[in-house]
Amino acid sequence: MSPKIKIIIGILVLLVAYFASIGVGVYRITSSPLFPESKRALAEYLAAKKSPDALEPYHLRWWWSWTFQKRSAMSVAEYPLCTPAKHCYIIKAWTVNGKWVVNEVIPQQ
Repeated sequence: MSPKIKIIIGILVLLVAYFASIGVGVYRITSSPLFPESKRALAEYLAAKKSPDALEPYHLRWWWSWTFQKRSAMSVAEYPLCTPAKHCYIIKAWTVNGKWVVNEVIPQQ
């Protein structure tokens, strides 16, 4: 095999691993009990501010930075939820007595 092909295969393997890790992370977030809780917390936050986005469907923004660490002692999560109008909000949450609690909703520019 020529060195060019080896480099191309190496790059393709790295890209597949990168996209697979993103897919696994997104699956872990969206399938956790936190995800519907964070959508509800964002809707309440926007309703309190009388925002028209309060009734919109929210989705996870895959390509922004996010953290999701589920542990037995203390789990933490920080990720963006966005509206179809591209208004995004960072959701910060952690577990209290084994249950997810959304602690902060931060609007992004």
